[in-house]
Amino acid sequence: METDALLSTTPSQQPTPTPKKRNRRVKMSLSGRSTRSSQALLDDYDDKSDHEFDEAGHDMYEGYDDYTPTADAGDASSARPLIPPLTGSNGGESENSLPQYYESIPSTATGADDSLGGPVTQVNGKFDDAYKQFGAIDPRQNVPYYQYMGVQRTHSFPGDLYSDARFSRFEIEEALRERNGTSILDWLHAKGNGDNLFEILSDKNTDTSVDHEKKIKAQHLESYDYDFFESRVNMQHDHEQTEEAIRSLNISRWFMTFLIGVATALVACFVETMTKTLSSFRTSTMESYVRREKEGELPFGFGFMVYAGISIGFVSIASYCVAILCPVAGGSGIPEIKATLNGIKIHRVVRLKTLFCKAFGILFSVAGGLPVGKEGPMIHSGAVIGAGLSQGKSSSFGVDTSWTKFKGFRNDKEKRDFISCGAAAGVAAAFGAPIGGVLFALEEGASFWHQNLTWRTFFCAMVSAFVLNFFISFMESDSETELNSHVFLGKLGTQTGTFSFGPFFGNKSYDVLDVTVFILMGAVGGLFGAMFNHFNTKLTQFRNRMITSRWVKFGEALFVALSMASVSFWLSYQFGECRKLSGPYSDSLIVLYCPDGQYNDLASLFTVSYSTSIKQLLHFTGDDSFSARSLVIFFSVFYVFACWTYGIAVPSGLFVPSLLAGAAYGRIFVMVLHWYEFPVGAPDGMFALIGAACMLGGMARMTISLTVMILECTGVIEWGLPIMVSLMAARWVGNSFNEGLYDIHIHLKRLPFLEFDPPFYSRFLRVENIMSTPPVCVGQIARAGEVYDMLKGCTHGGFPVVIPRRESEEEDDVVPKKKPRFVGVINRRHLCVLLQRKDFFIEKPTPFTRKPASDTTLLYNDQYALSYRDIESNYPRYPTIHEIKLDEDERDLWMDLTPYMNPTPHTVQDQTPVPRAFRLFRSLGLRHLIVLNRRNEVRGMITRKDLTPRHLKTCLESLSETEKQRIQGYFNRGRSGSESFRDVERTLLNIVDNS
Repeated sequence: METDALLSTTPSQQPTPTPKKRNRRVKMSLSGRSTRSSQALLDDYDDKSDHEFDEAGHDMYEGYDDYTPTADAGDASSARPLIPPLTGSNGGESENSLPQYYESIPSTATGADDSLGGPVTQVNGKFDDAYKQFGAIDPRQNVPYYQYMGVQRTHSFPGDLYSDARFSRFEIEEALRERNGTSILDWLHAKGNGDNLFEILSDKNTDTSVDHEKKIKAQHLESYDYDFFESRVNMQHDHEQTEEAIRSLNISRWFMTFLIGVATALVACFVETMTKTLSSFRTSTMESYVRREKEGELPFGFGFMVYAGISIGFVSIASYCVAILCPVAGGSGIPEIKATLNGIKIHRVVRLKTLFCKAFGILFSVAGGLPVGKEGPMIHSGAVIGAGLSQGKSSSFGVDTSWTKFKGFRNDKEKRDFISCGAAAGVAAAFGAPIGGVLFALEEGASFWHQNLTWRTFFCAMVSAFVLNFFISFMESDSETELNSHVFLGKLGTQTGTFSFGPFFGNKSYDVLDVTVFILMGAVGGLFGAMFNHFNTKLTQFRNRMITSRWVKFGEALFVALSMASVSFWLSYQFGECRKLSGPYSDSLIVLYCPDGQYNDLASLFTVSYSTSIKQLLHFTGDDSFSARSLVIFFSVFYVFACWTYGIAVPSGLFVPSLLAGAAYGRIFVMVLHWYEFPVGAPDGMFALIGAACMLGGMARMTISLTVMILECTGVIEWGLPIMVSLMAARWVGNSFNEGLYDIHIHLKRLPFLEFDPPFYSRFLRVENIMSTPPVCVGQIARAGEVYDMLKGCTHGGFPVVIPRRESEEEDDVVPKKKPRFVGVINRRHLCVLLQRKDFFIEKPTPFTRKPASDTTLLYNDQYALSYRDIESNYPRYPTIHEIKLDEDERDLWMDLTPYMNPTPHTVQDQTPVPRAFRLFRSLGLRHLIVLNRRNEVRGMITRKDLTPRHLKTCLESLSETEKQRIQGYFNRGRSGSESFRDVERTLLNIVDNS
């Protein structure tokens, strides 16, 4: 290929550039509106397909239409400042020495950063056209065009967005001009401004998929770095810690764990109290107006209008918290917490604002009658509390407790462990199950675990359960506890969490034959769970495509609330049966339009709080409690609405909806057994409990933690074996069809979650097949302007540090010169801090001569590097390159990176099998993994996005024919029926075309 031939030549051998044909220009008015027709504008932009854009969003080739190559074509002094291609810039080496660092450039490459999007092809038709028009040498930088663009373009570069065929460049730029007059890259770099490009374009392109939006968001996600960064500055700070200081920090760590447990319990107590109050207000108000209807004081249907109005009002508050104020507060939050503990840094997921929106939103969404639970959001709230309290810092409220001992917790590893403690405390507060909370954090949450964390999570969960029990005990009524009416604050044992199954009395035994029935129930529950996950996945994908505007999301939540209120009220009126019953929980039964002394069985399930509905299904005995028709209607409607609700713009949990639907399923199941006179030894409440566990296990695929949580909630240890076997059956059957709902939503959010084991097909790949190339390197001694331009030109989170080979190491002219030698790695945030603090030298410094300053250093000079406090005081919000400005005089100053780089990072050889690199990256919680060859030269970098299953499969399919023959068994694997059908269809079409 001509492009490849140009790439393989040296600058002196490259052909003379040919004159560039003038492109037609789009004449824009001051308002950004076109003075010509839209079609003509689109045609003009299509003709400019060979153009790229710089960091300001401008056309890179603006002003080069009449360019004719000359002897001094490399002079670009009159052009717009552009990004120099820094790869291995080291000391006095010139920028134009870049080509000798790379012996050959591959035909495609990806940026070597920790952006989490998919691979971006960097050589295509546009690049080839520009190559032919400009020639091999870029007129502004005097370097090969591809090498310039290989450094310039990154995963988050707007060219990737422009390349989407669903809308043109003109539509994107025009939409941005209409919004706020900013360029595309300014929008991409904006943080938290709420702008949504896809909302702007949705009116023009209804098929503008939010999958693309999520891809753009995923590209801007970063990874946590759970590995200790062993720079000289960090090492000196670590060595200065005395034994007494370490002991004091450990005591502070346990005290902080105690505070997290207490704070989580207080938030749970507030949510539980307010939810009960608001739910009782909604139900009692509806009943009072219905009673007045029956007495003839109000027209028929007025009670429903009040009931629906209150539901919509409550849900509007919950949806406003999510759709308008804080979108990340939507849903249960468990997928986001799992991803955070896996090492993915999601913007705003553990912010204090998120906690407020989550807590207030969930109490109004539950009180509004939506089929949601508050248990999942409580887990998210506990994680936010764990992250927030441990950092002792809030940018929203201007709080900073750096003067306390807690400043030692300001790093990714400590933050991760406190989030795990908070998640366990959230489970303990929700279910009153501290052991279940620890197991949940271990089974579903944390990707990194150690023995000390086990004790800390248990301690935090224990404190949370105790404190919540202490404050909530006096709110339990006599009808539920069968205690005397004087229950004082602090009397423990009445209710251990915000959710309770209620006490079980009477017969608790079961027959051996019942175990087979429980296994069958588990299998059916797994089927229901798999169906729920499948339809919710399709519904979420539809929402991502069609419901993109925040106000449309807000309207959807109100529509769901109105639908749920209407269906539950009128179905209860039409199909509910009036029954007499006296017993536990009778004061929570709803009369509706039934005569006095009777209750409406369907309304008693629909219109009360769902925690009360579960207790009714578990503890009402006999088939006369609820009619079969009411149970089938309730199960069907609640199952459908729970699937519809999970994913709308409100905080919503999965636990209570699945438990309630499962309890109804269990009652229906045992009712069928009674009809056919099947010998059953277990009580009806046990079948309802098994059904609830199976439904939740079939959706979430939890086994160990869910079993322990149910046993802790019920206190009936005798039912442990049936719960275990039914959950195992539900998990096995469900996994035969799809993943758990939390894992599905992680994938739908395009979060690059790394499982414990690599995909099986990764064993066919080597690191060189998946790494990001070419790497952007920096010299250990570099000019400030070069470092500044490098950071402006890419979004990479880490950079290999290299030094040029000594003359004695160079080969003769027969063998190509070697690339620079790898000596370490430095993070982007550290370079930004150095630029912000002007850590510069007038004369070129000698590396490894400065010692880091301590926290008590008063006078800084060239003998001292910045201290640990100077570098890490901004955690977690370090200065960005867009906040830093350099004067022209400062650009020529020198920077010594040796005190701040990690000279001993984790590295792998380019021939390393991918499974080994995956285990190294995953188990150590790395952010970057450097790929070297045998000569200690940087070949590429491995980041999180390079190890995702999607990327690995793409790399596997793109192997050369020779490499495919080596793994022929994989490519000749059995094909599915749909694949075979497509092959037959394709063959028939070819026959028709040929004829």
